[in-house]
Amino acid sequence: MTLAEFSQIAVALGTIASIVYAAIQIRSNAKAVRASAIQHFVNSFTSHWDELARNPELSSLMLRGADNFESLNGLEQVRFRFALTSLMRRWENVWNHLNDGTRKDSDLPSDQFQEAIVSAPGFCSAWELIKIQSGSAFAKHVDGLIVRHRGTLAHIGSGKTPKVSSLSDANPSIAQSQKPRRKKK
Repeated sequence: MTLAEFSQIAVALGTIASIVYAAIQIRSNAKAVRASAIQHFVNSFTSHWDELARNPELSSLMLRGADNFESLNGLEQVRFRFALTSLMRRWENVWNHLNDGTRKDSDLPSDQFQEAIVSAPGFCSAWELIKIQSGSAFAKHVDGLIVRHRGTLAHIGSGKTPKVSSLSDANPSIAQSQKPRRKKK
């Protein structure tokens, strides 16, 4: 083997090693960015809950508003709407990332969390006023959750087994528009 052939092999091996190293670094960086994004999401939601825990007046307002939005005075309704808008924007952010494939299903607030929000009568009243601040696809998603929740309650109240087991059962056209659209890799 000549010196030229040997140097070409060495350059090729060096190039391959550099590519492998770069791939490892990119993958490691992607994991770190994802972990940071998830931590930011968690911090965002917990800061909302922390504020409720520290502020008894706000907690009282949120409880009363969730029970009966119309019973609040004008200023209280505005404050309730702002707090709810803040929460919904956080939820929508994660939901949008799920749809564009940058987050996993497990990053979305749990079904129980979503159900707890949309089941509050005051939420439904305030949602009609604040949903224009959300993207149309997310607004349809939340509207679909409300429809599904009301359908389930109607069946439970009648003593019958709920026929609505999923959003697609409640309204296939809404469900079709709400399925996450993931980018193919």
